[in-house]
Amino acid sequence: MLGMIFQVGFNNQSIVPGLVAYVSCALLVVFTTRFSAKQNNDINLTVKEKTFGLINSPIIVLDVNDNIIDLNQAAHKLINFPNAKLIGLPVRKLLTNLPYDMLDVKSEKIQTCEIMVNGRWYVCSGIQISDQEELVNAKILVLDEITEQKLTDKTIKLLESETKKLCEEKNIFVESISIFSEMNKPDLIFNSLAEKIISLLDITSIFIFYPDHSNPENNRLLVEAYGDDVGVNEKGSNTSFLAQHQGILQEESNRVKDYKILHVDDVDLTEEYRQVFILSSCKSILLLTVESKGQPNIYIEMRESRRFRDFNVDEISLCQSLIMLAGIANDNFGLLNKLGVAIEERILVEERSQYDTNHDKITGLPNRALLLDRLSQALGRYKREEKNVYAILLLDLDKFKIINDSLGHRAGDQLLASIGQRILECVRDVDTVARIGGDEFVVLLVDIKDIGDAIYTAERIQHSLSKGFLIGSHEVYTSASIGITMGRVTYDNPADILRDADASMYCAKDFGGACYAIYDEDMLYQARKLLNTLNDLRRAIKNNEFEVFYQPIISFSSNRPICFEALIRWHHPERGLVNPNDFIPIAEEHGLIGAIGEMVLKAACKQLKIWQDKFPQDPPLSVSVNISAKQLEDARLIEVVRNVIEEYQPAHGSLILEITESSIIRETESALFILTELKSLGVKIYLDDFGVGYSSLNILHKFPIDNIKLDRLFVARMAKDQKDIEIVRTIVELGIQLDKVVVAEGIESLGQQRLLQKLNCNFGQGFYFSMPVKSYKISRMLSKAMNFA
Repeated sequence: MLGMIFQVGFNNQSIVPGLVAYVSCALLVVFTTRFSAKQNNDINLTVKEKTFGLINSPIIVLDVNDNIIDLNQAAHKLINFPNAKLIGLPVRKLLTNLPYDMLDVKSEKIQTCEIMVNGRWYVCSGIQISDQEELVNAKILVLDEITEQKLTDKTIKLLESETKKLCEEKNIFVESISIFSEMNKPDLIFNSLAEKIISLLDITSIFIFYPDHSNPENNRLLVEAYGDDVGVNEKGSNTSFLAQHQGILQEESNRVKDYKILHVDDVDLTEEYRQVFILSSCKSILLLTVESKGQPNIYIEMRESRRFRDFNVDEISLCQSLIMLAGIANDNFGLLNKLGVAIEERILVEERSQYDTNHDKITGLPNRALLLDRLSQALGRYKREEKNVYAILLLDLDKFKIINDSLGHRAGDQLLASIGQRILECVRDVDTVARIGGDEFVVLLVDIKDIGDAIYTAERIQHSLSKGFLIGSHEVYTSASIGITMGRVTYDNPADILRDADASMYCAKDFGGACYAIYDEDMLYQARKLLNTLNDLRRAIKNNEFEVFYQPIISFSSNRPICFEALIRWHHPERGLVNPNDFIPIAEEHGLIGAIGEMVLKAACKQLKIWQDKFPQDPPLSVSVNISAKQLEDARLIEVVRNVIEEYQPAHGSLILEITESSIIRETESALFILTELKSLGVKIYLDDFGVGYSSLNILHKFPIDNIKLDRLFVARMAKDQKDIEIVRTIVELGIQLDKVVVAEGIESLGQQRLLQKLNCNFGQGFYFSMPVKSYKISRMLSKAMNFA
């Protein structure tokens, strides 16, 4: 045996300190056989002290009957049992889960197994030592800890999994490590564990028993926790299956072993179990045991009282993992923290690797693989419900090869990256922009209304690309041919959609590039109609085909008009008079509302000045102009209003701008700034359609609102519903309290006017007084009013 070296490997790792233990112990046995009894005792003590003292791994020496005859300090520390009681004790009394074949070792043949001791994992290696005369026979067990390796393997398995179940388990596992590692008391750790299990498994109650180390025969109830909707009987019963066996809990846990599921209607229930079911009103029970301190002595009892429940293997496995983590957190905080750091580092590496796999290196955009995945999801949503409309825009840059060849590939890559960012700026966060190769980009638009949204996005992209790019010292201009394909139920896979988008893109190329083409024939009519309307609107702005009509606002006390709301009408050369609802939304979406709004402002102020000069009164006549959300998002509105006031010089405070709640609810800070600046110009602000939104009162408080206009819906329903009368009364009283005039819209009868007057509302407009009419009719109305004055 002298000089013989034994090697043991685990998971392809080189030998750990146990190697030294084997050699040293073997030498110790050899030396003890070659000296006299006195010499033997002296040398035995010396060698044992030096060799055992050098070894960090627990070492246990057994006789041929597997009784303990010696052990080193590391083993003493692990077992934590008085030395006098250890010597001569069968090793199985301490290592209860040691396999039987582990002790059936052959001479010089190493046996290994994994065991858990004190809540930690070890590789246990065993070997029999004997001299040539076989006068000395002994068995040596060496334990090398692999807890961190074991946990890391478990974690890596979870992290590398791609199935939905294990991905969910991974998140729970990592989150639990973070939670447990921040706690330093058993009750905190296991209370957190109980809350986590109740939440994940949706059970009604849980009991956690933890070993009492001062008396291993007893276990104490550490946690008793209940879900939110637990029954009164269950919570008040103060009964537990495991608590019935306090003092002989080890015996009961041996019956349970790994886990046990019980139901109230099980025919083989013991009388004790049946009583607990009756007292607690439970229907199903899950009993779990988890190894700790070398024996199964963390006990979990989960109860469900609302329904019968068969806990599946995945749920049980997840609970066991969480219980294991809680036990480790209670025993060794440093290890758990270290494991948490290792997991976080690995997650970062995995996330980076996953990101690189699914993204283009030049632009950082999703690549073809990720695009196809998201497109597949969009296709599935559309097949389930056709309201989930989506579209594909496939862009191919025009003449990119010339730029790439003339300026070089590095400049070409910079241009591609810049183009990717420009496209991103033209879409919403929910949309996807991908580079699928070369100079081709794809935009996936989801949850859109119709083909109009796709066309609008294509136009935005074209406009953005037309601004040019600065690449190094070169100013570069490019455009794109765009193929548009709408999602259809006939598509079965993403490749078909891209194929049709590609075909329509080449159609756009055939038209000379810098344009888009639509593949979907069913949508072609709508697209052409939209394009025709846009072209007609642009022509209308250029040719001034719009006319402003006016609807008077009447003072009930004098029955005379005091203000006029300016309402635009479009004289289409072929379609005749076009209603604003048919073109204003299109103008807003496609950036034409600014020009149209400025035209209305100028016409209204010009006409107002004419009326004020011709029909002077105190206070002077006023006019109100509607301002859209898009106009209110543009700070240039301030300059437009200032120029109009300076040009036409209406009386101070006689120009009113009407806004709606929806126009300021998103960009509140910018809207507040613009409205404050407009107020400084002497403009009054009316809040239109008051009462239909959730934030109307908040807007009155935050924004510089002068007066409010009561929505026509309340006026129309007053005669039918007393509740609406009370709503109107409340709004009018609110206006009086806030010193704001309330103007009622949509008055269509004398009865409505009189009812409003009873409610102290003194101003209104509607068809009862006048429909929106041309300015000359308003002039006649004012002349009559003046003659009757």
